[in-house]
Amino acid sequence: MKSKQRASASRPMSPDLAAAMKEPRQRYPATFVKALLVVLLSVGLAWPVVAQQAPLTRAKALLQQGDNQAALRELRPLLESPDPLARMEGLNAQGWILYREGRHADASALFEQALRASQGHDGLREVRLKTLNNAGINAFSAGELDKARSYFEAALALGSDVAPRYLTIITRQAPMQSAQQQVSAGREKRIERNFEGAVADYTRALAIDPNNNDALSYRGYAYYRLGQYDNARADIEAALASSPQRLDALINLLKVSCASGDDLDAVLKRRGHAIQRQREAMLDDRELQRQCPDLFASLKR
Repeated sequence: MKSKQRASASRPMSPDLAAAMKEPRQRYPATFVKALLVVLLSVGLAWPVVAQQAPLTRAKALLQQGDNQAALRELRPLLESPDPLARMEGLNAQGWILYREGRHADASALFEQALRASQGHDGLREVRLKTLNNAGINAFSAGELDKARSYFEAALALGSDVAPRYLTIITRQAPMQSAQQQVSAGREKRIERNFEGAVADYTRALAIDPNNNDALSYRGYAYYRLGQYDNARADIEAALASSPQRLDALINLLKVSCASGDDLDAVLKRRGHAIQRQREAMLDDRELQRQCPDLFASLKR
């Protein structure tokens, strides 16, 4: 038995078997492994993108049908997604719907949430840019020019092609808005009978926008109430020069003329046509009746 085992052990191995045992294990090239890994990763990453695009697509279709509420409901699952991209897309889309409804404050809150969701995620540059543009448009439509400027400047830094157009408009409109804010402040002081404070506000408005017709007309009235008739007449005439049918300016010019002893016939000769056109409206002004009783009586005839 032992002799048979020794004989078997000493028997030479067949050439085919020896070759098979010596053949090295097959190794895939490194480039092939990397390519396969990229494919697997791309397939894995595609799932959340597809999942997020589906509700966005359905919401867009609902918007085109005019069903905003259904579109908002369709987007809700994205807001609870653990994926920051999906959550940001959902917030941005909902914000845009609310902007279209004129709900600027609610839209702004959603855009801000979307921008916060993008913090710390370098891969969300594209959707962050889209959200900044939308937030800027919403703020611009709400008349919040400073806020809109901030959004558009941030969007411009990311390469926005929308931001430059809005920034140009904001640069042109901002002074006029600032002037109008001063006019509003002056009107508040006029209601409080603080005519000196009102004059100061209207003067600041005119320093920003010298052609602001409201500031000219309102300052003229404030000067009238302060007894500064020459200043009042100059402002009111300037307001009428660019707006000859302006009712409050016509009424206040008559008040100034009566209070200062001006020649009413001369005023009526210059402004008679406009006064006749506004006659019915003038009869509602009780201050004109007190200041110019004879003229008021003639207007009633």
